[in-house]
Amino acid sequence: MSKRLPSLSVDSSKIVQLVHYGQALAEMGMGFKALQQYDYALELNPKSPIVFHQKGLLYFQKEQYIHALHCYEQALLQGNQLNIYFDKGNAHLALNQIDKAIECYTIAQQYFNNRKEVYYQLGVAHYQKNSIVTALRNLIQAIKLDPKYILALQKLGDIYYDLKMYKKALKTYDQILRIDGLNHKTVYSKGLIYFEINEKEKALACFEKCILLQPNNSMPYFNKGVICLQNNDYREALKNFKQSLNRNPQNYQAKFNLGLAYQKLGIFDKALLQYSKCQQTHEVLFNSGLIQQQFKLYYKSQDLFKKAIKQQSDKPEYWYNLGINYYFLDNISETANCFEKVIALGGLWIIEDKNIQHPAIIQYRQQFIEKPTNYINYYQQGRIYCLLNQFYSAIKSFQKSIELNSNFVQSKLELAKVYESLKQYKESILIYKEINNQQSYQQLSILLSHLQLHDATIYILNKILEIDPKNIEALYNKGLSLSQLNQYVLALQCFDEIIRMQPRYIEAIFQKGITLKQINENEKAQQQFQKILSFTPENEIIYLLQGHTHFHLQQYTDAISAYEKAIEINNSFNEAYFGLGFVHYTRKEYQLSIKIYKQYLQQFPKSKQFLLALANSFHKLGKNKSALKKLDEILVQDQYSSEAINCKAIIYYDLKNFKQSFINFQKAIQQKPKQNELLKYVYNS
Repeated sequence: MSKRLPSLSVDSSKIVQLVHYGQALAEMGMGFKALQQYDYALELNPKSPIVFHQKGLLYFQKEQYIHALHCYEQALLQGNQLNIYFDKGNAHLALNQIDKAIECYTIAQQYFNNRKEVYYQLGVAHYQKNSIVTALRNLIQAIKLDPKYILALQKLGDIYYDLKMYKKALKTYDQILRIDGLNHKTVYSKGLIYFEINEKEKALACFEKCILLQPNNSMPYFNKGVICLQNNDYREALKNFKQSLNRNPQNYQAKFNLGLAYQKLGIFDKALLQYSKCQQTHEVLFNSGLIQQQFKLYYKSQDLFKKAIKQQSDKPEYWYNLGINYYFLDNISETANCFEKVIALGGLWIIEDKNIQHPAIIQYRQQFIEKPTNYINYYQQGRIYCLLNQFYSAIKSFQKSIELNSNFVQSKLELAKVYESLKQYKESILIYKEINNQQSYQQLSILLSHLQLHDATIYILNKILEIDPKNIEALYNKGLSLSQLNQYVLALQCFDEIIRMQPRYIEAIFQKGITLKQINENEKAQQQFQKILSFTPENEIIYLLQGHTHFHLQQYTDAISAYEKAIEINNSFNEAYFGLGFVHYTRKEYQLSIKIYKQYLQQFPKSKQFLLALANSFHKLGKNKSALKKLDEILVQDQYSSEAINCKAIIYYDLKNFKQSFINFQKAIQQKPKQNELLKYVYNS
């Protein structure tokens, strides 16, 4: 039966009739005609907020969000109707204007105080802004208003999943499935968690159930294929990746995995064909190279391996296979260079365990490790010994290399570095001085700085700057050394010179800010930190330093804002939590400091620093039992913690339990006997 349009009531006003007519047309999918009705209504009353609102809702439905916003704003100009703010917030959120969306939802909250959708949208917006705690609080409130609100439950579970809080996520998803046992999205999400925690059988069961519930969805087939691939069931994996691609031909990862399944089955021509359809990522290039190596097309495989390494240079297996390739091209010297890179990247097991009998490995070991013949071979042998932390053997190799060619500077530099590793600094310094070039000066300055010989460091850095006045690394290290000598004005000159040459050199701007902070130029330091934020707005370290600076200036409100911003960026940033809690503690807002410390302890329940801070806040509120309980938690981890013992002694003293106070003070003094304040307490006790 076709839908009938509502008859126009003669008792209704003409505008209301046109709005109702437009709504009916919109429900029937006749958006253009619906807009015509709303435009007729606006001709009758150009300031009607109801018409503008309905027109905005229609534009939003058609995903024309800017037009929708314009209509909502026109509606709000005619009267401050709070219900419109909710829809305006949705439009801002769709345009990724998060702060504006949150502002609108907050206003709407005043009108819809108990409307679950407002809390849900606030949760979504805050999560997109990375305000995790606020997002969770709003979603939980939405669920309190309606415990069967599946949309909010799903979002809550997804956030727990993103935060790797898998137990809580599973519990939330199970709550959804008790309401709707056939919710395919929730079943799929459970499968992803089981896959993450390596319970593959349960994951497989979830994905198979998803296939039954939604046979046209490509992703359950894809994930089932991944599990089969990991279980070495390549034919089943092949089948599932094909099914996934039938439903979504654009899934790059499914194309790649299909090629991988063909490769594992030895069907190389189909594997290469599949890889040719993929974006040429390092994985695709490397696997294509392996196949070409199987076909003994070594120049082709060499080219592919090199391209893969250009994209991703930290994969030891890439370097290993390039080395093998060079071996088959009779270039053992390049093979040795590649194997050295393998060892440097922690891939010694590839050479020593997995492929020890390969002819390339045998020749490499004989020529470069067991029986080197020239200074280059000895140099490479020494490098390998260094990578294996066999420093005394490395010294002998480098010395032999220098003996065969006294002009080979690289062996001398490596020998000096070995002596550094063995803390034989005198020998290192002598070698660097003997080499007497810019590279050796650079290494010598780093060593002298490490030894905190800052005057000597500056002397060497000045020699580098005489040769190359624009050497930014030397200027930067000179600034650091001058700061260590409390010569802040000269240090600032170094950092200013770097910033003049490279205005976006963040490390120099950062050190300038720190140096200004050292000489109590806090306002100028803030300007430097603000400059860094203009380059990297999501920099939690800078917000932390801003918080510290505001705190020292007793600008506590600004300090709180800075610490909160740091926490928004990095939800596990302990120093920001501690700074925020300490501001509240300083302002005697002990309930708030307790709340902050507890938030951090939910993530890291064994943090001794935060347990101690929490105990102090409890003590200030007179909650001494709670304080003692937290201190005992510290002492379970570290029975010799003098801070916890000292704090217990003070609490017992305030409780007039002098015996326990005396015992704890004695323990604390045994740990740190020079603490005169403790002795004073013991005497008073």
